Amino acid sequence: MPKIAHNVRKRKDGRWEWRCPMPKSVSGKSKYKSYYAKSYADIIVLMQNILPISTEKNAQTQEKIVYVSSIAEEWLQDISMNKKYSTYVKYKSIYEKYIKGNIGNKEVLSVSLKDCNQILAQPELSKSTVSSIRNVLFQILKRGNCSLVEKETKIVQKESDRIGGISVFSKSEQRRMVSYILNHRDNYHLGILLCLYTGMRLGEICALETSNISLDDKKIFITQTVQRIKNDGNSAAKTVLRVDKPKSICSIRTIPICDELSEILSTAIPKTKYFVNGNQLMEPRTYQYKFERLLKQLGIANRNFHTLRHSFATNCIENGMEVKCLSEILGHADVKTTLNKYVHLSFESKLAQMNNSTLESGQKNGQIEKLN
Repeated sequence: MPKIAHNVRKRKDGRWEWRCPMPKSVSGKSKYKSYYAKSYADIIVLMQNILPISTEKNAQTQEKIVYVSSIAEEWLQDISMNKKYSTYVKYKSIYEKYIKGNIGNKEVLSVSLKDCNQILAQPELSKSTVSSIRNVLFQILKRGNCSLVEKETKIVQKESDRIGGISVFSKSEQRRMVSYILNHRDNYHLGILLCLYTGMRLGEICALETSNISLDDKKIFITQTVQRIKNDGNSAAKTVLRVDKPKSICSIRTIPICDELSEILSTAIPKTKYFVNGNQLMEPRTYQYKFERLLKQLGIANRNFHTLRHSFATNCIENGMEVKCLSEILGHADVKTTLNKYVHLSFESKLAQMNNSTLESGQKNGQIEKLN
């Protein structure tokens, strides 16, 4: 019997199969197409007839224009298999809403910095939305071997970003909130206090089960989160409430309960499944609305629920907590994230530190001495 040609085999059903190499996918993965014949001689004839055509198609494909949409589809397919479902839905929504209509039909290697900036510098976008779009955009471009990299993109800052918004609650605002909550101790209010004292995320407090709070050990176990995401299934509902693991592996964590909070919770732990909303999951959007009503009632400027987390982080740093310790409590994988995104020192703290940095030899009882 002659030597069997490459990619040819005899099947159990008696037929011969040849796996013909096809043009690679945009991600570089090898692809094959199977051809069948009754005999080995027939397979060889097939190979002789098809290989020249296949080789020519491969050459043409190498020169074929690859569009952003093709890259994005492959990338999203990988995300759906390797990331949390909620992450896949979020990335898909961002791509379809902000990227597909702008550069989806553009050849990936021709995407320019100007194209990226037109997407990222839209005035109505928040900073967090811009960050999410940037993440998706550059992952797609990187997969398509586009020469652009994230650090090269110069985003035109909006005026509001340059000025800087209120990122944390002031000390007086925090005291007002705490005072009101302690006099109105339902679990909706206490959940807000819990976030201010621990830095928990909105989805984490909404999904927090009472059994995950241990006052004896002074620990809170963060094991899940809940969020409302776009429904990518067959249901008629546009969105679904989904319980999932926290944001990352580092977000599955144990948070210590300080003595003050432990004393408050000692008479407030409910016997229901969830801490905030009885035996039902708390809808994050509903909780955000409740929080906004509380701020309005207290005469505090409206802020996102996430501001509680930023305020907690800032309080910790101002009171001398080590950054690594704070990073683990917040569930960050990198301390740079903690410092760059979650710490916003108050003016009072900056003034106090300025005073502490003054030359002792140049001050005495508040009076500046003459230096020799």
